[in-house]
Amino acid sequence: MFVIAVVLLAILGVQTSALVTNANSNARQQATSLANGAMEQMRALPWNVLSKGMAYNFVSAAGGDPYVSAGTTFDVDPDDDVAARTLVVAQAGSNGTNGSQDLSSPWPPLYTASGSNKLVNEDTEGRGTEFEMRTYVTEAPEDSSGAAVGIVVVVTWGSLDDGDTETTTLYSTAYAPSGGCGDLNNAPFLASCQALFYSQSSSGSVMFAATASEVPATEEDPSGGVSLPLVPGASYFSLQASTATASARAAGQQFATVDGYAQNGGVIHDDDVAATEPSERGWTTGFGATSLRASNDTVTAGAAPADPSDVSTHGDYALTSVTGTGGWTLNARADDTRDGALRASTLRACSIGVGASQVPASQPCSASAIDRSSARSSYVDLSSAGGTMTLGEVRFDSGVSKETAWSSRFVEGLAGNANTGCQVLSGAGCTSAGASRSIASVVAGKAPWDDGAAASGLVEIADYSDLVMVQRGTSQAAAAPTIARSATLRYWTESGYVTQAVTATTSGTWSVAPVTWTSSAGTVTASGEVTVSAQRVKAEGADPLCSEEACAVSAGSGGIVVSMQYLVTPTAGDPYVLSLSTTVNGITASASYKEPENAG
Repeated sequence: MFVIAVVLLAILGVQTSALVTNANSNARQQATSLANGAMEQMRALPWNVLSKGMAYNFVSAAGGDPYVSAGTTFDVDPDDDVAARTLVVAQAGSNGTNGSQDLSSPWPPLYTASGSNKLVNEDTEGRGTEFEMRTYVTEAPEDSSGAAVGIVVVVTWGSLDDGDTETTTLYSTAYAPSGGCGDLNNAPFLASCQALFYSQSSSGSVMFAATASEVPATEEDPSGGVSLPLVPGASYFSLQASTATASARAAGQQFATVDGYAQNGGVIHDDDVAATEPSERGWTTGFGATSLRASNDTVTAGAAPADPSDVSTHGDYALTSVTGTGGWTLNARADDTRDGALRASTLRACSIGVGASQVPASQPCSASAIDRSSARSSYVDLSSAGGTMTLGEVRFDSGVSKETAWSSRFVEGLAGNANTGCQVLSGAGCTSAGASRSIASVVAGKAPWDDGAAASGLVEIADYSDLVMVQRGTSQAAAAPTIARSATLRYWTESGYVTQAVTATTSGTWSVAPVTWTSSAGTVTASGEVTVSAQRVKAEGADPLCSEEACAVSAGSGGIVVSMQYLVTPTAGDPYVLSLSTTVNGITASASYKEPENAG
């Protein structure tokens, strides 16, 4: 009982640390999403509002501003490589005359009714994190004629592990309009005479993330404290291995542009010493990317061709080994040897990977497909003189294993089908996007455990498949997305394996019982948990005509996270905790459609 208590105490701290890491990653994703949304809102402001700049009292209205000095000098970080900028500030006043902003008609996020440029958003996951967002208008660094302004969005929040302030900053430039149907006072200055369509999709990835730390010394200090090398005596402290991802995008207004992307799998490892890192992410192997673009724009010089040739993709073999003392080695491989193909065309049909369904020829479309592999695709193994254990493994080697992402812009002519969406075409048309994926299996914690326990691994996700399709258009302003997910989840308990069917609406957390492997190199005691999140849908746009604001939808199939902790006690050396999370990221898709406000 005493030994078990010590082991469980060690695991508690590591689980807490893993949860904090995941929460910080989620917070950064939220911050980036907020910044992107604010940037789009800023670029959609009327030119006659945006070009006036900040409300004259924006600093005092926001309760101060740490990035502004001398009234109009803006600099997020004086130590970075981005030069300070001069802010564009409206004349004093609040009624919109004589160069002032009209505070009675606020244009957030540029200024609120008080003149403040600061907005505070709550953490959507309910963790209590506050995201402070500030927006700025500056003189355009590349243009001093007044025909352009710079736009900056800064989002800050507190890190969940040490409380330090984290920052995400976006920069852009807005230009004075020279044509189109836009009203410079009331409509977005980028407004045109035609509707704006946008859609994108991604097949997701499977990611392994490994870290190591000291065994907690006391119950009062469950965190364990210091990070350690992944194996004793090694130089590297963290490692990530990711599988390949297929993505697609479609955008259209006067013309349609479609893109297909494929990113190979890869491995990242880091030595925990900032001064030696070759990049912010550390050392990388793999992650090669391929893209293809097509457009029906026959006016703009240098525009993409209407029907470029398909492109085949194939990544190089990527294997990273972290070798320590005492014969311990951590091996990680990504599945970047899988073949793929990209198509982007405004003339030919695009297969969407669901049966024989296609976006019909003559409708601009893109598709990115990544095929099966010939062996176990991606894995992280821990080897010693006593044998090898699989910490995590994903296999795409079954006959049906494949992932496809696609996007389309349906104009007049042939409509889509139930799988592509856009079955009814009216008005300006429709855009749709989706992705589908099949994975043979994902396994965590497979080893010759004592007493023959968990012979197939501590967690097994078998026959996994998911699918998402979204659409928006004149006749699809509020169309519900199509989401499907199917898998069989097995996890080890004290009574043996328990089976859980997984669908798009499944959510929950299940504990994995402790098991031990005893070998000539030492002992490894493992336990953990598996968490399944349900599908996600977010629809935006209350205007039924989709003219005052875009009608948009985003959807995801939900994810699965297996968090395992391994208490490693070498025959010679100090014990430590090796943590490995296996994340099956859900596939995602989004689509938006907006009619011009002043077309006519």
